[in-house]
Amino acid sequence: MTCREVSVAVGLAQTTPWSISQREEFKFVPDAMGKPNARSDDAKLIERITALRDVGLTRHQVEKQMGIGSGTLRRIIDDYEIEFPKFRNRTKT
Repeated sequence: MTCREVSVAVGLAQTTPWSISQREEFKFVPDAMGKPNARSDDAKLIERITALRDVGLTRHQVEKQMGIGSGTLRRIIDDYEIEFPKFRNRTKT
């Protein structure tokens, strides 16, 4: 079930099941939030994210370049298990 479905089924605010999932380290099924083509949208995002990662952009730079939020980027990276370092290795010269 999605977080929204659980909150409706048990009569709680949506933040309550979400908080529990964070504390107990489990995930809800992704919610398309009424978008019938959410997965096809994700495919386009995945392609751009991996391309920008491959040219050396940081997560923050990818967010700015694509005009998406950090939550969206995190969700795509987590849901599709994209390897994207949190920090770029910096070499001292």
